[in-house]
Amino acid sequence: GEWEVHGSNGQLAGHNSIKKEEAGCVLVEHWAGRQGSSGMSINYYDPAEKEWVQTWVASSYLIDIRGGLKDGAMILSGHLVNLNGTKAPFRGTWTPLPDGRVRQFFEQADSSGTWQPWFDGYYSRSEP
Repeated sequence: GEWEVHGSNGQLAGHNSIKKEEAGCVLVEHWAGRQGSSGMSINYYDPAEKEWVQTWVASSYLIDIRGGLKDGAMILSGHLVNLNGTKAPFRGTWTPLPDGRVRQFFEQADSSGTWQPWFDGYYSRSEP
């Protein structure tokens, strides 16, 4: 469906469109940021590994993460790769909230291995 995304400060961050494709076996996401950023992801379940997979591509980086449900949240981890080839540990957590929104919290590990916030967004369904 269609989603409006706000940052933790309440300001509009952008819009997201998520559609099922390939008989519902793949979710395709298209992001349009308020300040002109864009990107897309392909999400699917890998039955051999019993994990969800997300591959995200934007003009300056890609994200390759996988994982599953844990304690009521979807947690995927892997790497963020910048266009210059640098690679860093990366993870995303999606948590459903009681008011119907979904919190998406991304973190990247710095060179010391300490996790730093990368994106904190709150997704609300948009009116059709």
